[in-house]
Amino acid sequence: MSEVYPAVPIPSSVIIEPIWKVNITAFDSGKEQRHLKTNYPKYDVSLTYDVLNTTNMQILWNFYQARKGSYDTFCFYALESAAWTGGYIGVGDGYTTTFNIPGKSMSGLVVYVNNVSMEDYTINVGVGDGGADQIVFDAAPAANALLTCDFTGLLRIYCRFEGNIKRTSMGGYGLFSASVKLKGVAGL
Repeated sequence: MSEVYPAVPIPSSVIIEPIWKVNITAFDSGKEQRHLKTNYPKYDVSLTYDVLNTTNMQILWNFYQARKGSYDTFCFYALESAAWTGGYIGVGDGYTTTFNIPGKSMSGLVVYVNNVSMEDYTINVGVGDGGADQIVFDAAPAANALLTCDFTGLLRIYCRFEGNIKRTSMGGYGLFSASVKLKGVAGL
């Protein structure tokens, strides 16, 4: 089970950036040829903490140290509920019935198998990897069946630290500011 980025302290700002892998070839004529290398984005996250007390700075520092900096992956959840479409669940193998959904605290869930909506499943709340919701299909999706979903809720992002936590002490009063960058990685 993946560790989850600390919910406390709450950052002052959060930027979530979808990253698509696209090869672009420019021609002398000025035209371009583009080739999409991935069907689903990874998400990079930038967090800013304007004011942290010593306890909250220590929470971030301990989590960073436990991940050994950029070495270990973990889950980050978007802090605000939003509508997400085309979320990647997985690919059927003909016998697996349980999959993690790319979010939690969801409503309006629509699940697709090869782009056809399905209703023959059960949702288990918060029991998946990193506290994600799980879907259990009544019958295993066929081998190579693409499983996706639309939902409103908190998006789960697999990531690692992009670099070091940048922290600044505010005059020795036990207050800090910090910025954290998370690099999206392929789902586990």
